[in-house]
Amino acid sequence: MVLLLACNDSPGGGGGGGGTEGALGVRTFYSLNENEQPYTLTAELLAENSRCEIWVEKGAGISIATARSIANTYNTAIFPRLMNEFGTIYNFGNGNFLNTMQVADLLGDENGKLIILFLDIGFAGGYFWSGNFVNDVPGSNLSDIIFIDTSAVLEGDMQFTYEVIAHEMQHLMNFVTNVLLVSNDERSYVTELWLNESLSEYAQWVYSGKHPQGYVNWYNNDSSGEISKGDNFYMWNNRNVLNDYVTAYLFFQYLRLNNNDKDLFYNIFMSEYHNYQAITSSLPGSITWTQLLERWHTANFLNIPNTIYGYGNDTELGAIKAKYINTTAVTSQLYPGEAVYSFSSAGISAGAMPALNSAQIRYVGLGVNDVLNNVPAGRALLSFSTVTNINASFTNGTITGIVPPPPSLKMLFNADMPVQAKFQFNDGNRFRNMNTGINFTETIYSGNITTQTNLDFSGLTRDSFRRYRENVNE
Repeated sequence: MVLLLACNDSPGGGGGGGGTEGALGVRTFYSLNENEQPYTLTAELLAENSRCEIWVEKGAGISIATARSIANTYNTAIFPRLMNEFGTIYNFGNGNFLNTMQVADLLGDENGKLIILFLDIGFAGGYFWSGNFVNDVPGSNLSDIIFIDTSAVLEGDMQFTYEVIAHEMQHLMNFVTNVLLVSNDERSYVTELWLNESLSEYAQWVYSGKHPQGYVNWYNNDSSGEISKGDNFYMWNNRNVLNDYVTAYLFFQYLRLNNNDKDLFYNIFMSEYHNYQAITSSLPGSITWTQLLERWHTANFLNIPNTIYGYGNDTELGAIKAKYINTTAVTSQLYPGEAVYSFSSAGISAGAMPALNSAQIRYVGLGVNDVLNNVPAGRALLSFSTVTNINASFTNGTITGIVPPPPSLKMLFNADMPVQAKFQFNDGNRFRNMNTGINFTETIYSGNITTQTNLDFSGLTRDSFRRYRENVNE
């Protein structure tokens, strides 16, 4: 089984104080610190319904009224919307039909409800850990459970809180789907981390229908300087993980806005493939990963509305504008999937286009509104890696080595720039409104996952699957 972590940096900070009047129960839970070591905390059950239990670390300061509101939002919005997007009903035979979350419950504590535990994580918005399904792993709660940081709730940012719940719920659903598909040879390996995280970023939009606050400015401003050097989601956390979350979100929004297939993301989620092929095989027609990356990388630079080189007619994402790489070097280290845009003052003719490492790096010219086999004067050379192995090292790609001209005054005095002030580290270590979780390691469990009910998970085939559907008040 796959361990996907987004952990806290300390053993929680809200554990003191007396009990909450009206609490429905008290329980000890395990959580994990930044070093993936378990510790215990005491939490109170403040609200529940037919689909979830809201547990809050004792003394955390979340009211029963707030917990009830969270439980209601999960029940009426988060659960049905994510299940309609990603959920499956499995036929186990003999009248046993279970949906994805019911299977999760069967693998967990079999109480019929997801545990949503609010605690002081410290610097991450939340996490899901597959070890909670395994009975011989230290720190396991033997429950279907997700962990959510209390800080956004205490600050009144419920939108962010609900997006984090959706993000972590997708991770849980993804794990359960991997258990069923991989164990029955319907998928060879567990979902690659970048794809899992991209689906969770998309899950935030599935719940809210809104773009996370500040993502466009984060991308455009590139305060770390790593995005202009190629940093994106494909090789997760090789440079700056915050860039990974933002670019993963943008990539999946690009897919959404350039495709009309309402089943696209379900097909990606349920694909027999665990890697980039889950996307290319789910897209209509025939498109290669290289072709798809070329279109997306071009969209981030040209961003032409209502074309494959843009974000549809989305006004917020229509502001995406990639920066030139700012260097006099004539090569750039590009990890799998990464791209850079280098400025050419005089232009590059078709016959003079780069050939260095062309088997692993693709080069195209970007005109005013099209992709070319040459680079017009004053325009960009796009160099991007076509390597698909997420464990591969970098390849040196050719770039122009010309420092780009300074940005225009219009760019310097962008009216949206003050929003960036919201994206600072609070209390020295917590990045608000951006970081929904930090992934540390990926561990394959050889241990057993058991259920109290003797339900045979073997023999499931795609003929026994059907998509979950529920009426939702949008």
